[in-house]
Amino acid sequence: MLGFQKKSLNLLKLSVEKTETGLMQLNLGDHEVKIRQEPENIPPNQSKLSKLTQIKTNSLESPAENNIFVAIASQEGFKYINNVKHQLHSKMEDFSVPALTMSESCLSFKTSFDNNHVFILADGHGGADAGEFMANRISDLIKIFINNENNVEWNLNLQQDSLKMKLGLEEIFNKVDKEYCEKKILEYTAFKNMLENKDIKESVNKPVDDGCTLIANILINSIHGKWLVNANVGDSRTIVSQLKLKSKTLSSPLSSAHLNLDSTQPQIESITKKKTNLLQKMHRSLSEPILSKNGLNGSNGILFQSVDHNMSHVVKLNFINDNGGKFLSPFANFIDPNLIPNSSSIYSPFQTSRVYRPASDQVKQIGVSHKRTLNLSSTMGDLLFKIEPAVLCSKPDISIVKLDSNEKTLLVAATDGIWDHLRVRDSKSQNEQVFQFLNDEINGFFHSKVYNEDLLEEKFLNLAKKMVIRENSQTKLFDSRFCIRFDDAMVQLILI
Repeated sequence: MLGFQKKSLNLLKLSVEKTETGLMQLNLGDHEVKIRQEPENIPPNQSKLSKLTQIKTNSLESPAENNIFVAIASQEGFKYINNVKHQLHSKMEDFSVPALTMSESCLSFKTSFDNNHVFILADGHGGADAGEFMANRISDLIKIFINNENNVEWNLNLQQDSLKMKLGLEEIFNKVDKEYCEKKILEYTAFKNMLENKDIKESVNKPVDDGCTLIANILINSIHGKWLVNANVGDSRTIVSQLKLKSKTLSSPLSSAHLNLDSTQPQIESITKKKTNLLQKMHRSLSEPILSKNGLNGSNGILFQSVDHNMSHVVKLNFINDNGGKFLSPFANFIDPNLIPNSSSIYSPFQTSRVYRPASDQVKQIGVSHKRTLNLSSTMGDLLFKIEPAVLCSKPDISIVKLDSNEKTLLVAATDGIWDHLRVRDSKSQNEQVFQFLNDEINGFFHSKVYNEDLLEEKFLNLAKKMVIRENSQTKLFDSRFCIRFDDAMVQLILI
């Protein structure tokens, strides 16, 4: 009855290359930087010019290496009718693991990265049940999967381990999606039977056909390294970036005491001055963000960004069309599928379209309404679109990101209630804008007089709160001047 079709996915390939002895090579996008490392112990008879002050580029105070700081914040959706504010849904439809309680809209905590961690973010539509069910069930299964019975350490640099991770997560998503849809079939079947039973007089509520987007961000810590594994279905989004923390002070990288120079040697002094200037330049370049034609760190500081499964995702649009789905314009007209572009474009006529599933014998037999439409190109749940042949798929994009233990990494996961209200519209600019805002805020805190690690958790929570307040925002991220409807919003900030 249900169809769960497979799609090919590309894993993010990671590799580490060794260089010749004494040479450290860094590959940063279009840039290749090579730095010769001098031996630490220099014989006394060696040239005085070789004995230079060691530069410590990471001198800024920062959280302990194995600590993870987490902040989660949410805001229930609302709308204005005749200038009167109304709640958008009867219940918050965004759901997080770790979960927020009914009485709280935010939480923060500090934990150790000595173990593996799982963070889930689900954005429900049509109701709140799917998001809560999917998030809890998938979280439980992922924890069992990554913390395997044999305690085998993951090494995601190896193709066999990365493939095992990919296939394992795909199986979990498919399993849970199938469980939920089968649960809904039973509800619809029971509802039909009750309607046909004339002895039942009490009113019976019709089942709700709902679904959700879902992001799983998994932090893996093993003897082989640390990784982020991202699994994504839908249009909630994850971005990962390295924080660019500016040094508080720049100590002099070179002094005459270290060089022990004789003032009667003007030629040596001249050479030394040139070498000092060069070293100072190196110090500045290593202490500040590396710039390229694309911006910070090769891509405006962004190490990874998930791809939204929205109505501009060409591969998924073709999948929908091939399996009998239709595309409705905002004016309720069908859009010619031959107009599907060859590449994603925010100017495509499909960008504002919705997916429609015509009634079939299977749909009628189950009793689910075929009048629902969606503006997503993949989802979890949504029984109507999963009845065979499935119009939408639930196979996640899987990406693996190697984490640098010497760098502070910031992860942002947010539902579309945040992304849809940003001032800029394209995802690349949105990601850069959000990262720049958070990077500047964290830098400002590190440089403030009140900085200490104990206050970092509180600061992180305040940042998360700022991210979900879109109307009359304290930031320049949002523009709500002409907006009368705000969807539920939730964000997870994780500092690694």
